[in-house]
Parts: sequence; C-alpha cells; structure tokens
Amino acid sequence: MTRPRVGVRACLLGRAVRYDGDSRPHAWICDVLPGFVEIVPFCPETEAGLGVPRPAVHLVKDRGTVRLLGVSNSELDVTMVLKQWIGQQEPLLQKLDALVFKARSPSCGLDSTLL
Repeated sequence: MTRPRVGVRACLLGRAVRYDGDSRPHAWICDVLPGFVEIVPFCPETEAGLGVPRPAVHLVKDRGTVRLLGVSNSELDVTMVLKQWIGQQEPLLQKLDALVFKARSPSCGLDSTLL
C-alpha cells in the first residue's frame, strides 16, 4: 500500500529556513508523522528565491488585495515573487494528499497573519 504524501513546511521539520535563520521543529511532525506518511518538505520563501536570513514580511490588506510587505520596510514587496512560485506548484500539489502549514507564517498562515 502506498503511503499518503504530505507536504510539510520545512521549518516544522527543523530546517533553518525562517526569515531569521531559525527553525520551529515540531516533535510530533518530526518523530511520529513520518511513520505514517511520506513527508515532502517545502518552504515557499526559500524556494521562491528569498534568502536566509531575509527581512521579515507580513500580509497586508491593500485596497481589496493582499500583499506581502516588509515589516520594517513597507517598500519591500515580495508579493509577485511568492505569487510566481505558487503559480508553478500545481504539479507538486497534484501529487500531495495533504499539506501541513505553519501557523502565523505570512506565506501560509490564516487570519492572525493578516493585518
């Protein structure tokens, strides 16, 4: 039987890909989940070409649209970079059975990330 393929944010797997060069390993995701599924790590920011470390960004509503702007420098706008990366992910997404996102991450968090 084929195990389900699950995309998991790389920082949750202990990879130092966060904006500050850190990670946020989650014990259950690292230790238990791999026993049941095939893990497919992903990090939108680094895979889109943003470096580590990098300036912090957050989601901002701007005239009915959502943009990814710098926290310290609102002139920094990485919206199109991330949108382009997302647009290229359909082949990968079609091969996944589920995704595990990082809460409050500006590229995948919901509600609490939006200012």
